[in-house]
Amino acid sequence: IVKNDKDWFNLKEVSENYPRKKKLYGPIFKVLFRIGRLIKLKLFGSISILCTGKKGLGKTTTSNEICNTLIKDGIPIIEIKYIDVTTNLIEFLSNFRNCAIYIDEFGKIFNNDYQEKMLTLLNKNDEYYNVFILGENELYKISNFLLDRMERIRYHVRHDRISKDDLDEYAKDNGMSNDILTNLARINGKSSVISYDTLEVVAEEHKLFPELPFEELVEIMNCQGIIGVSVVEVL
Repeated sequence: IVKNDKDWFNLKEVSENYPRKKKLYGPIFKVLFRIGRLIKLKLFGSISILCTGKKGLGKTTTSNEICNTLIKDGIPIIEIKYIDVTTNLIEFLSNFRNCAIYIDEFGKIFNNDYQEKMLTLLNKNDEYYNVFILGENELYKISNFLLDRMERIRYHVRHDRISKDDLDEYAKDNGMSNDILTNLARINGKSSVISYDTLEVVAEEHKLFPELPFEELVEIMNCQGIIGVSVVEVL
């Protein structure tokens, strides 16, 4: 959706699918299973899926895969990003039927007042189906009128931290030694510092310098990064 010079909105066509990872980890499979069943049985009504979590923990990957799944089944995606919200935008969105609307950084783009103006759009509707995919890093930016209100947001996919099983699988897939995995698991148990972005860089360093023990490997790395807690601080 793009804003025109008349304070109204137009659609700009983009035909590409959303970026895909070589391999998927995290809670994504649970929500794709549900979405797949709803598509097969055509039981949408209007439902919303909220994906929350700190940067680098898979929130955007989950949202992208939901969109790709819907596209595969012929459901068009309308994406909202980098736009100044007005009441006109809410009215514009109310015209759409039988599609999906994807809003990343939902709480940043739509403040509480505008989120409340969207309640009617988000309420379950059995006359037609619309799917809302909402992404947000900071849970406090989501209105209390939406949280724990399943008639408005049916699924809340939380990306709070990487699970032990996912960490083990990622380490195995990327040839990490037991020393690296043990230390990453210990850190991940104390803090949500470990993100997939962090894992990717640590795996690259480990392949380049396999002889280094974990403490030396990360000692001069910029691990403050995505979550804001240094890996070295929690060793």
